[in-house]
Amino acid sequence: MTDSKIAPPTQNRRRFLAWRRLRVLAALVAAIAVGGAAGQALFSGSSAQADVAPTLQVKRTGDSNTSGAYLAGRFAQNVNDVSTASRYMAIALERDPRNVDLLARVFVLEISSGDIDAALGVARRLQDMAPEHQLSALLLALDEARAGRYVESLDRVEAIESYGIAQFIVPLVNAWLQYGLGDTDASLVALEPMLALNGFGSLANLHKGLILDAAGDLEGARTALIEAQELGNALRLVEALGSVHERLGAAEEARALY
Repeated sequence: MTDSKIAPPTQNRRRFLAWRRLRVLAALVAAIAVGGAAGQALFSGSSAQADVAPTLQVKRTGDSNTSGAYLAGRFAQNVNDVSTASRYMAIALERDPRNVDLLARVFVLEISSGDIDAALGVARRLQDMAPEHQLSALLLALDEARAGRYVESLDRVEAIESYGIAQFIVPLVNAWLQYGLGDTDASLVALEPMLALNGFGSLANLHKGLILDAAGDLEGARTALIEAQELGNALRLVEALGSVHERLGAAEEARALY
């Protein structure tokens, strides 16, 4: 049996490990952004009528050219022609620059097209006009983390209201930011809201195990990862738990898991 405690990681190592996880979460945020109106409504604070409200608002506040560009963009978006949709939505937005619903759609389209720099620019505008827009806040926070500005990122994340899908994404982002800042205890505390969410306890325990492993507490990591096995034999869980077993000298347990 090997020692269940290993030397704690350096600060640079912490930042490296934290960003590895945050990068995965950034991809998840982007996937949710392009997942349709339901996901967009969850992250924008819109009502169940989110999909029809923008059409009504453009017709109400814009001229016929704005409405035409918007409708053309919506049609292109519905047939997955992202490039054409982006072009028409940009025209509509140029004519109605204070239209938050239009801006939110352009934001999603920029992510769909893979132009993250443009999406970040739109996210900043969204935050100026609609600071309650969760998805744009998350994307900006993750970009701040990518640049090493973990304190700014954490401040932004902690200001996001926790409802909808943000109830599980925000705690995960918060936890890894805290870990990157060197506070493992705060990182684990950040995961606690997820443990109370029906169906998300296993995911929270998976990340708890990954954080404890990254912090050098192998025994604690093993306990958390075993509790996460309600997720089933998810590849990431099998890899993580098997690796911990091996480093604790439990080769038989690792082989049985594989």
